[in-house]
Amino acid sequence: MQAAEVINFLSAVFTWLARSSGEALLKMQGLSEEHPGQLAKHAEYANYLTASVIVLFVAVVGFFLVDRVASLHTWLANVLRVIAVLAAIAVVVTVVMTGHEGAVQVWKE
Repeated sequence: MQAAEVINFLSAVFTWLARSSGEALLKMQGLSEEHPGQLAKHAEYANYLTASVIVLFVAVVGFFLVDRVASLHTWLANVLRVIAVLAAIAVVVTVVMTGHEGAVQVWKE
């Protein structure tokens, strides 16, 4: 297993853990995913983050499977590379947005 695959797997696991802890925190505050109250924007960004991490995970795993099976680079490997890069950008953007919104909620007056 290469470092990229391990990091990709860990990012999916940590995203799932963060989401689970956020859902538990909502319940502790008497809120739900359907009615997150003042945390609606943070929860929305978390949904985007989860989707982008899943797309990145599938693209990276798909690329490594195609790359190892095919003796030459195929058009599918190139498509998966592009999707992985776009998904990685989306992950970075959504992590920043989600984290910022969470910090705003924690530190607001």
